[in-house]
Parts: sequence; structure tokens; C-alpha cells
Amino acid sequence: MPTFVHFNPFSNKTQNNTSSLGFQLSKTLPQKDDVVSIALSPDGNLVAVCSTRGVLTVWSLERNEIILTVGETGEADVSTSSTGQVVLFRWAQPYRLPFRFGLICAYARGHIQALEYGGIEGSGPIWYTGKVVAAHDSAITSLCVDKSNTYFCTVSREEIKLWYVGSQWDLRPLSTDAHELAGEASQPSPLNGSFFCYSYVFLPIGPKLMRAYNTVGHNLVRMKDFPLPYDIHATMCAPDDLWVLATREKGGGHYYSLPNFDQMRTAFPASQNVQSVDYLYGHDLCVYGDGRGSVQIRSFEHGRNIGALPHHARGKATAQAVSTCTLAHACIIASATTRSRPTDPPTVKIWINSVKSNIWSEPLQFPPVRVAIADPKSRWNQILSGLLRLLFFACSLKFACDTGILMGKDKAMADPRSLEPGSDVQLMLHRIGDVGKFYVEYLQATLSSVIAWLYGFIPTAILQYL
Repeated sequence: MPTFVHFNPFSNKTQNNTSSLGFQLSKTLPQKDDVVSIALSPDGNLVAVCSTRGVLTVWSLERNEIILTVGETGEADVSTSSTGQVVLFRWAQPYRLPFRFGLICAYARGHIQALEYGGIEGSGPIWYTGKVVAAHDSAITSLCVDKSNTYFCTVSREEIKLWYVGSQWDLRPLSTDAHELAGEASQPSPLNGSFFCYSYVFLPIGPKLMRAYNTVGHNLVRMKDFPLPYDIHATMCAPDDLWVLATREKGGGHYYSLPNFDQMRTAFPASQNVQSVDYLYGHDLCVYGDGRGSVQIRSFEHGRNIGALPHHARGKATAQAVSTCTLAHACIIASATTRSRPTDPPTVKIWINSVKSNIWSEPLQFPPVRVAIADPKSRWNQILSGLLRLLFFACSLKFACDTGILMGKDKAMADPRSLEPGSDVQLMLHRIGDVGKFYVEYLQATLSSVIAWLYGFIPTAILQYL
């Protein structure tokens, strides 16, 4: 079974707590309700939390406050009274200018919406809300985004749709395919584990059946159905797109090789009830809630847990919603309460593994891009500017000289008594046109020579890099 690059980011000798692999509790965010799902933003500065009431809140870890609320509440920044509660969401960051990221939200009545994050200015956080789009006639059961964060799929009971995130974060439908789930009426399919793998989309269409689509050409082309030996509750595709982790509703989970599901290995025993799993990108580790109040860190290579984070110290509540973010200088884990008790209120906890005790004490910033700007007064620029001016002056003199020679010849051959007033001006314009045509022929010959040289030079230059 393929694994990640074996690089241990937790070898910092200043960390002595081996049971937590160097992770330290950085923040505790109080919650009004239990959490269904949680996800850190691509830059690790924001965390989005969806509650059991269908309210989505976005926390700024730098400011330690809520900067966005989406849902059917009186305090919501984005009103969804006509669309219903938030049921699913994903972060997206299309690879195009200005390289901003945002959220794609799915609502209870089959609608979707894009929310772009514009940063925080003096007046506070800036969010650009897109148009609410009616994606399906029934509830959306699955939402997945590809690795380029430009295409995504929504799934309902009846169909699957492929979408494109436009330059203005407008959501454009590209292709639709009906499920055709004949004979499944008595046992509805969950259809909640879709995921992208390269240009393919995989979707569970039955308890033990996975369907593959090819999205090349921006169309959903049905490829094949793969029967699986175990039922599927949730899926998580590996960052290397070589295998997928599929968990079971009653407990346990398995690895399947992609794209043909021809290899399988046990990931979790049947006694382990795993609801939410995330990977530490670049490492052979995953993070999941064990259902007893702790967050476990598991090694793919050894197939066992090698660390734990105590979300609830007394173990009376469940912490199973997890999310991770790997940055250049830190690894971040967010864990959330999925089922709580009155004595243990729901919370979201942020854990970091970094030399700094709090990486948000200073805003995370990208290194400045240094652009080399030439000095206009440099010696070479002065020489080039002078040569261009001299060339332009010489061409002007040559043009005027040729025009004057032709006009002199015409006047010498013509009878002075035949010249009429204004004929000098007409003659000069006529000869300027003649000289211009003459120079145009030279220019065409020069361009033809340059093009012929390029035809011989470009293929040779390309072959040098092949």
C-alpha cells in the first residue's frame, strides 16, 4: 500500500511531550451547539465550523473572534432563509489571480453559494457573497472539490452535477448524470462519499458499490462500477491520489488502491467507530476522533496510534470532527465536539506543533516578492538609448535625402515655365509616397528573412530542452 514521504516533522528536540508528538493546545473556541463538521482554511488562519442546527461560523484564529455567520439565525451575515440550513461546505482556492480563497456552501433545499474571503481591513473582515444557485430539486448529500479547487461536484438522490468556479466566483454547471439506481428504493443509497482523484470522480451508489466518472472535457462520462466487500460510510482520498480510506458506519475502515480498487488493507478494526478522518499532508499520518473524547494520531506505516490529544479530559463527550493544515513552519489540528453532555459544553480546540507557542501572535504573511528593476541611468541603458536615437536620426536623414534627390531630378528635367503654383507641394507629397513604397519593400524583405531564421532556430531551441 503506498504511503507518504517518510519525513518526521515532530522531531523538534524542544518538545518533551512525546504522547502528543509535540502538539500543544493553542486556542479553545466555545460553541453554542454540537459540531457536524470542521475545516481549516488553506492558510491556517481561519476555521469554519458547521453546527447541528445548520449554522456555519468562521473563526479568525488571529483575532480570536467570529468573522462570518451563515444560516437561519437573526445574527447571520449571509441570509439563507430561502435556502435552508447549511448541510455541507468546502474551502476552495482557485489557481488564478488574485489567489483568494473562499467557501462553497450547500443548503438544505438543494441550493449552493460561493463566499469569497477578501481579507481583514480597518473596518473588519470582507466577504464577497455570490448568487444563490438552485443546484438540485432535493437535498444535497455530497460535495467534493478537485485538487485545483476550480471544479466541484454536488450529489443528490437523483443525480450528480459537475460545476466550475468562475473568475468572479460564479458557479457554472457543466455536466449532469442521473444515477439510475434501479431496485434501490427499499434500501436508499447514502451517496455521501464522493471524491476527486485526478480527473476522475468516485461516488458510492450503493452500500458496497462505487461508481467512477471521467471529467475530461468538462463532461461527466460514466466509466465503471466497482463492487466492494464492505459497506461505505465516509471516504477520504489520500493526497497522493493512490488510495482512499473508506470507513464503515458500524465501525472500522479499509484502504483501497486507486483507481481500480484492486488492493485492500484494514485501516481500523471493526471495534473502532471512526466518523471523521484527515491527513497530515506530506507525512504518513492521519488524525481522527476515537469517540471517547480524545483525538488520535495514527501511523500508516505501522498501522497503530502513536499519539493522542485530550480534547475532553474527563472523556464524557465525543470529539470526532477533525481537520488539519500543514504549513511551512507548523502543523495545525482542529478538533470539535460532535456529541456533548451538560457537564461538558461543546468546544473547538486548536493544536499546533511549532517552535512558537502561538503562531498567530504575528499575522501569517507570504514572503515579499523581490522584482529586479533596472536603473534607468545605468551605463548600458544610456548606451542603448543613444544607439536607438542615432538609428532613428540616420533613418530620417536617409529618407529625407532620397526624397530630395528624386525631387531635384524632376525639377531639372521639367520646364520651369510649366510649373504651376502649388505644384512643388504636390510633387513633394508624390515623391514621399514613392520613397515610402521603396522602404516598405525593404521592410518586407527584412521581415521575410527574420521569419525564415525563426523557422530554423525555434525547433532547434525546443529540441535542446526535450
